[in-house]
Amino acid sequence: MSLLRDLYVLGGQLSADSSKDFLPVGYERKPVAFVFDISTLRGSVSVYDTRSLDNKMRGVDRVIPTQKRTGSAAPPNLVCDNLQYAMAVGKDDSPKANQKAAELHAAWLALLGRAVEELDGASAEALDAIAKYCVDPELLRSALTTSEISLPEKQGEASALLCTFAVDGVEPLKNSDLQDWWAAVVSADAAGEVGVCQVTGATGPLARKFDAVKLPGFQPTLVSANFEAAERYSGSQSTGARISVGAAKRSHAALNWLLSSASNHARLGDATLVWWVSSAEGDDQVGSFLYDPDPALVAELTKGIWAGRPIGIDEPAKFRSVLLTVSTARVVVRSDQTVALPTMVSSLKNYFVRHTVTERNGAPRYFPIRRLAEAAARSGRQGAKMDEVNRLLADLLACALAGRAVPMHHLGGVLRRCRAEQSVPDARAALISLILRSNAGGNAVEHSDPYICGQIFAEYEYLQYRALGAVNRSVGDTYFASMMSHPARVVPVLESKAHHHLGRLRRDAPGAFIFISRKFAELNEALSGPYPSTLGLEQQAEFVLGYHAARYHHLNRTQKETDNE
Repeated sequence: MSLLRDLYVLGGQLSADSSKDFLPVGYERKPVAFVFDISTLRGSVSVYDTRSLDNKMRGVDRVIPTQKRTGSAAPPNLVCDNLQYAMAVGKDDSPKANQKAAELHAAWLALLGRAVEELDGASAEALDAIAKYCVDPELLRSALTTSEISLPEKQGEASALLCTFAVDGVEPLKNSDLQDWWAAVVSADAAGEVGVCQVTGATGPLARKFDAVKLPGFQPTLVSANFEAAERYSGSQSTGARISVGAAKRSHAALNWLLSSASNHARLGDATLVWWVSSAEGDDQVGSFLYDPDPALVAELTKGIWAGRPIGIDEPAKFRSVLLTVSTARVVVRSDQTVALPTMVSSLKNYFVRHTVTERNGAPRYFPIRRLAEAAARSGRQGAKMDEVNRLLADLLACALAGRAVPMHHLGGVLRRCRAEQSVPDARAALISLILRSNAGGNAVEHSDPYICGQIFAEYEYLQYRALGAVNRSVGDTYFASMMSHPARVVPVLESKAHHHLGRLRRDAPGAFIFISRKFAELNEALSGPYPSTLGLEQQAEFVLGYHAARYHHLNRTQKETDNE
């Protein structure tokens, strides 16, 4: 429910910000010619004419209530409507047209009266003042004359002009409760039983169905009111989620706005991440940090933290992110994070530092968050695999944004893939590093015995390659899984094979023989004791990281070996 509440609040913020191009439910942007400002103290009205040649004498665009209406007895719009409704101006001067205009004006006043009865507070008081002043259309016509504002000569053109109202300089159409009320009016088919909305706390019709969420390729709903379990206990649609129609409409509209904004959402495989902050600052960069990390951007992010310089983000600003997937036409919320923006920035710094892989040229390499999640699973798009990836993706987001440790249970799956494939791709090594270091508070693992065992095993593999070249089945293919778990059992076998390989290198490549022999001596000297007999889960992960790091070094060793010849 907190997610819907925050989306509801976001919808109110977006509707108040003209730069966001967000329309509340039941509102649209149309040119409004006149603004009548009623003064409750003086009992008078001021008129502002917004027409000009630039807007073709139709007025300035405003966000106003609207609804679908057809036929001769089309329903009125709240507060803002054309002069036929607001001032009883007929389409022509015939008795029939004037009578029709009077009926439409009466319907417009009746809608205002209904809103006054069903609303309360400032909105109800403002609408009541408008209704009382507009009972006599002549008062508005007199106000136009006093302000020396003329209507078009053709009465049909005059009746089509729109006008709106303010009370003591405040336009009630911008009030949150009024917008919710209007959303319920224009969405009457979505209303169910009356109850207390768990988002707004107001009593009114609860939503019995919900608007679709416009995820790429899907049109699911965020809230499901059609659940058979409730119906077995005499539950109706609206008892599933006790949310008013207005709150349901606005929260879904806000989510769809996020999904339509390139600065507020990103596709992560079959998942979609949306985010927003209480201050619009920084929205554009968040997505690039997560799904397409640029080393220059990461360096800029971390520079201020390393140097002890503030980055200029106010503490009250909050960052909210939601990871969404789709299951059986319903939106699944995989992750929901709310953190202070400075905390998020600090967490991102740690996230990148802990999963970086060093390139052959010494430059750091960062991975898209989806790539890290997929590194733990088999290739392909099997349903079970995608579900596993999405669960890990949610935990990686919690690590990146809120600074939480990646749960250790993910480590078993990653290591199984390493064991099954007898290889450690870069993204998988980065993921293992992130899991270990996020749980160890960022501490390095480069000097542990399991890490050194991984380096030693990579050295045996490299020795075989330098002695024999490419072979059908390498040392890594044969012994990787066993060495991960039981180094002490495997090393004697590797030593017997290494004796022959070193003999060949001594004869054919003396420089390589000396270099590799020294490397073996250095690594064995670095061990704190004998080879471990058994490695636990975390120790296996350290072994894998050592193996991966050593293989990177092997790519740059040919010139050094030649120098020793």
